[in-house]
This record gives sequence, C-alpha cells and structure tokens, in this order.
Amino acid sequence: MKKVLAFLLVLTVVMMVSLSGFAEDNGEISVSSTATVSVTADRAELRIGCVSKDESVTKAQGDNAVVINGILAALDAKGIIKEDITTSEYSVNENYEYKSDVFGNSNRVLKGYEVTHMLRVIIRDIDKVGETIDAATLAGANQSYGISFICSDEKAAYEKALEQAVTDARAKADIIAKAAGIEIVGIESITEGGSSAEYYRNADFTMAAGAASESSTVISAGALTVSATVKIVYSVK
Repeated sequence: MKKVLAFLLVLTVVMMVSLSGFAEDNGEISVSSTATVSVTADRAELRIGCVSKDESVTKAQGDNAVVINGILAALDAKGIIKEDITTSEYSVNENYEYKSDVFGNSNRVLKGYEVTHMLRVIIRDIDKVGETIDAATLAGANQSYGISFICSDEKAAYEKALEQAVTDARAKADIIAKAAGIEIVGIESITEGGSSAEYYRNADFTMAAGAASESSTVISAGALTVSATVKIVYSVK
C-alpha cells in the first residue's frame, strides 16, 4: 500500500512539473509581408549602338567606327555629356555559313565579320529620351538593348516601403493572434527580405539606320515601383 501511495505521489509531482513547463513554453507566429512604393523616374539609361558586317574585318571595323563617331556627335548635340556615355560592349565575331560539296558533305565557310559596338547612355532629362533616340538613329544606330528608367531617390523609397512592410506584418500577426485566442508578447526575430525595384525596361523601338521619321519617338517611363519584404517571428502566449 505504501509503495502504491509513493508511486501516485511521484506521478502527481511529475504531472505538475510537466504542466507547469507547458504553461511557460510560449509559442510563435511567423509572418511575412511585402510593401510597394511608387516612385517617379528622373533619368533614363539607353543602350544603343551599331552592328556592322563585311567580308573584311578591317572594313567592318572602319564602318562601325564611322557610325559610332556620328552617334557620339549626335548625342553631344542633344546635350549628353561625355561622362554619361560609356562603351558597354565591343566585339568582333566571325560569321560562317555551311555549304555542301559535290559529295554532299557540309562544310563551314567563313562568310565575313560582324563588329558590334554598344553605348550606355544616361539621359538626365526624361523629356528628351525620344528625341535622343531619334538623333542616334539618324546618325546610323541600328541596334538597341532597350531603356531602363531610374529614380535617384530609390533609397528613401525603399526605407518607406520597409517601414510599411513592418507595419503590415504586425497587423497580420494581430489578426492571427486574435483569431487563435492568444496574445503577442514580443518579437523573436526580424529578417529583411531585400529590395526589389521594378522599372520599365526594354522599351524596344524600330530602328532603321539613317531613316528620318515624320514624328519623333515617344517613350513613356510608366509607373516605377520599389518593394521591401520582411519576415517577423512573434512570441505569443
């Protein structure tokens, strides 16, 4: 009988300790949130240049140089300073074609050379993007990799988005806690997910070297956005 009572006493103590530990063990709520802020572009980045082809590599390079010099002069006339113009790509590639011989075998034959020279141009007056493209095209540009619109105040926009993301995350956690009948008592961790800037990129346009148009090219920056993401783990009871 004494052994049974002793066993029950020990069991009771173990249960009390276990229940006490469970009551003090707080849970967690993990919430992620992304906030987006709209910004206005104040400059544009244009990738434009020339591709020249010829059987002679020297001729292809010479023709390309003439066009690029003309583009640079046109950009200068539009008020683009030298510091805002850099070469983003220069390459010389061999062009081959395949021809069959009398035995039906396919042989690779050198056809000529292709020279590509691309310029990275910063345009600080958004209203002049279209006319700058037109000027470069009239000067002989025949290749474009599109346009990127940029906001100089991206840092401030990201900080605003980050603040909003934290506020939204807490609002989500409060809704979850209320629905679950628990209480938020603190923050376990906060993880910044990084920024995401969505610009109007690759605004392609038809280019015909040296061809004048009746109307100027119209390019619109559209809506630019900067996003911030956070993940917050709240402790609850």
